[in-house]
Amino acid sequence: MKAGSTFDVEVVDTDGHPLRLPNLSVDVVVYAGGNPRYRFEAGTTDRYGHLHTSYEALELQRQNNRQFARDYETALTECDDTIGLAVPSFEELGERLERTQEYFPEYAPALEARVMRSGNRHFASDEVKKIAANGRRIAVQLPVERT
Repeated sequence: MKAGSTFDVEVVDTDGHPLRLPNLSVDVVVYAGGNPRYRFEAGTTDRYGHLHTSYEALELQRQNNRQFARDYETALTECDDTIGLAVPSFEELGERLERTQEYFPEYAPALEARVMRSGNRHFASDEVKKIAANGRRIAVQLPVERT
């Protein structure tokens, strides 16, 4: 992934029409050698169904995660120049919450609050949408479906 990459994500239906869906959690999948290396929570959509994230925000998450696991040693600049975007299902978010409650209980209340108010209860993406992470600003339409 190239430093300076920024991503403006707009949630759309499967026909490409914009959806004003607030509080959808969006994940970013980072690849190395064509295989998934990291999966980060990019944040939640605003009331217009938009989300902005960047290389810098993801790199900060990677660095913060290093205090918990050594799996985060690979710098994002060493990863592929392609990322994936996805809206996880409500069930996936629930599984993350369970793992957080077990291994990092001090972070569980904040995650639980985000999960409970998330729009992911009713919408998710069918697959990971791959896009270039080439150091530029990229506008992306991310299709979601009612679950």
